[in-house]
Amino acid sequence: MRKAVIILICFYSFIGFSQSKKALYISVNNKSILDTIGSQNDSIKLEVFRIKLHSNSIKHEFYINEIGILSKKIYSSERKVKILEFEYENLNNNNPPTLITNSQISNLLTYDDLLKAKSFENLINTIKTFYKLYLINNKCGSYYIAKRVKIKKIKSSL
Repeated sequence: MRKAVIILICFYSFIGFSQSKKALYISVNNKSILDTIGSQNDSIKLEVFRIKLHSNSIKHEFYINEIGILSKKIYSSERKVKILEFEYENLNNNNPPTLITNSQISNLLTYDDLLKAKSFENLINTIKTFYKLYLINNKCGSYYIAKRVKIKKIKSSL
């Protein structure tokens, strides 16, 4: 009986671990990519995608002024810009781009989702929990072209 319980615990632990290590797809468009740096030769293809995440630091307060006209006060706080860098490396064709369909995508973040993240640190930690990370940039018919990437650097500036 004791062995059966231990086997069940190990089995459920393995299933839980494998379920948490799924792939995450990040969908971006050409407007959201700040720049792309690429290099290629016979055996290696390297691309770095830089995605700029900016927070809207402008807030509006609406009021009616003394003469009855709708007016607004504009408040601005410091503006922080965060930059995510993703690196795509294909050495001897060991990481070719993959064609996927919508039905294959179980976890998806769009560029708008990245912008609306409450905390940049939480966003990075969430992305790092996934076993595989894919960047989706192009659509080819009913398929998407996904490149398996890794986070290269995380930068912030004003």
